[in-house]
Amino acid sequence: MYEYAGLTEKASIRVLELLPASTGSPLHCYLRKYSLRSIPIPSFEALSYTWGDPACRHDIVELSSNSTIPITDNLQKALQALRKPTTSRFLWIDAICINQANNTEKSSQVAYMGEIYRSATTVLVWLGERDCSDIFDGFKELSRFYNEKDFLAFETNTKQVNLRPPHLGQLRQMVETHIMPYFDTCFGSDWFDRIWTVQEFVMASDITIYASDRSIEYREFRSALYLLVLLVPEPLFNRSEVALERRKRVLRAWGFSQGREKYQRSVRNKGVGTSSTGLSYKGQERQVMPIVEWCIYYRSHQCTNAHDRVYGMLGLTGNNLAIVPDYDKPIEHVWVDVTQRHLRNGDLCILRYSQPVSALVGEEGGPFPLSQYLAGFGALRYHAGQDTCQIDTTRRNRPKLLGLSVGNVAKHVDQSLPPGMCSPGISTIDEFLHASQRAPDASLMVAVMRHLYTRCEDVAAERAWPYGERFLPVFARCLVAGTWDEHIWNDMILYLAIVLLFEMRGEEAVVVQQKLEDVLGPRMVGCMEAAKNVAMDPERGKETDQAYAQREIRYDIEPRDNDDAPASDERLLHFPADMMEHAEHYLREAGMVMYGRVWFVTGEGYMGIGPQYMRDGDLVVIFAGADTPYIIRPTAISASSKKLEGDVEFDLVGECFLAGWMKGDLYGHGVVDGWDDEVYSTQIVEDGEGEGKREGEDANERRSTRRKRTGGEKLLQRTKFQLSEIRVKMPT
Repeated sequence: MYEYAGLTEKASIRVLELLPASTGSPLHCYLRKYSLRSIPIPSFEALSYTWGDPACRHDIVELSSNSTIPITDNLQKALQALRKPTTSRFLWIDAICINQANNTEKSSQVAYMGEIYRSATTVLVWLGERDCSDIFDGFKELSRFYNEKDFLAFETNTKQVNLRPPHLGQLRQMVETHIMPYFDTCFGSDWFDRIWTVQEFVMASDITIYASDRSIEYREFRSALYLLVLLVPEPLFNRSEVALERRKRVLRAWGFSQGREKYQRSVRNKGVGTSSTGLSYKGQERQVMPIVEWCIYYRSHQCTNAHDRVYGMLGLTGNNLAIVPDYDKPIEHVWVDVTQRHLRNGDLCILRYSQPVSALVGEEGGPFPLSQYLAGFGALRYHAGQDTCQIDTTRRNRPKLLGLSVGNVAKHVDQSLPPGMCSPGISTIDEFLHASQRAPDASLMVAVMRHLYTRCEDVAAERAWPYGERFLPVFARCLVAGTWDEHIWNDMILYLAIVLLFEMRGEEAVVVQQKLEDVLGPRMVGCMEAAKNVAMDPERGKETDQAYAQREIRYDIEPRDNDDAPASDERLLHFPADMMEHAEHYLREAGMVMYGRVWFVTGEGYMGIGPQYMRDGDLVVIFAGADTPYIIRPTAISASSKKLEGDVEFDLVGECFLAGWMKGDLYGHGVVDGWDDEVYSTQIVEDGEGEGKREGEDANERRSTRRKRTGGEKLLQRTKFQLSEIRVKMPT
């Protein structure tokens, strides 16, 4: 058995020299020492693979010591396939180049793995000994199709009116012929499921993918994968259990490519390897995507050791939190350390992943994870708290944060469904929307959406309306947390107005037009003639007659089943194909966003969505430096003491979307500073209103100061909020 000598020099690694031989010959090698600080670094490749069954063992002979190193069956097959017949191949392989029996060495080498994969000339992805000849040929055909039809232009053109490009019919036929019969030979590989393969793939400067004796370049694989993703909404990927499993496999593989692009952008922005906290704005992209977001993004990937959920992502951030891998540390302490370092760096993204305390949800941990986080991953979709983060971490994981109190939750809408809409395992609106992504029932979907709309509208009608547009557009924006393409928004709103508000049977065109104008306002209804209409964007001007005809909403007499049946007076509604596609896309997005969330309205009439375990009376705050607003609640001890000032402590309920407040403009409100020692101030006050003063302070003087600063605007009071423990825990 090979005995490892210690790696005493800083940034030193071992590299395997795989000696040449003919196919089927025993494996022989040398273990060489390299320094990552050498200029230049000696050339080597890195292998990305899965270990496979540890019980199935083979040996490779290390000639300098005349001893053997045990390797798994999958690694043995990879080395046999990659070995060259006449020249040596220099490879970095974790199972061989790291002494796996030494936790101290393993911890130190893991810290270098990001640099190792960046430094390798090529990363060789080994999918296993599987026959991928046909599907690799199919990938290459799709790659040629991608280039010939200029899908790159479509992919990079964010102004496309349609969500789908042309040539889909031809693409569908190619996928059915060249990909589907061989789908599992590639995407069934365990390689796509492991946590360590993410970093190895994402950070590589160049990639070649191998299966047995066949290979494909990354650029070809990526182009083909993009075309497969375009077909994910098709029946090919969402009408049976097998199709749904294939859909999951395609999207998981696409996650590797998306992660790689996020990482490459951070490299171009010079974010990785710096001391950036990830709070800088640069083209609405974080310079460094925080490690907790990488962990969440790939949370469904597997690992043998729970520590690897963190340590396997360190290289992707340049380890700007200076986390030192330690496999002897309990995993709970690892997450405490990650949380503390995010907070000390002032990166408040850690807040959205905090586990709610048992007092909030009735059981330890609560529902986790949500299917979609409001602020997204890496991209700065929102910047509600645009100021620089101001945080006091004296109490470790109990931060005190500067923020603005927007108001209290006046009413949240219960998600329960009427008995007639329930089914086994589905009793709430969010559960229905989430399940409908798989097998949508159009008529039931409309009924459920109409039910939710009516309940929310009734609640909103009880309060003053603070928005400059009608209820429906604001409501629709809330259900997808504002994540919608503006160039198709009018189409979407018109569609929702019709399907949510009208049965559209027997209605006269002029009546329908009047109802639409009442709900949307005349500006959003472009034209309606004899029950034909198109939602027109004022910025685009008039559409041509041909485009009008293609996009009309027809209102036809319902056909008879047979010649003997009497003619029906009822009418059927026919939407344009692109509008229906936009609607399906919207409903899928709403299903993801609303899962685990409820609709609410504040006392001032602002509406939003927040965690399902929020309660009426909870406080909506915007912390300085945070992407989104948050819902907080006084802890049980603080609430029982009835303190309004002093060291009041709040439980973090979760992030929320608040329509009109997500871009940092505070919806036109002014700001007045609170006192340094004040912690709990909840109200929005008009100029000259609200006493709430410190003992000995002259109220008239305060009101005079406020007038001088804001000239009569509504004011938000900036103050400090002491939070209870922030606890982050990933699934294991």
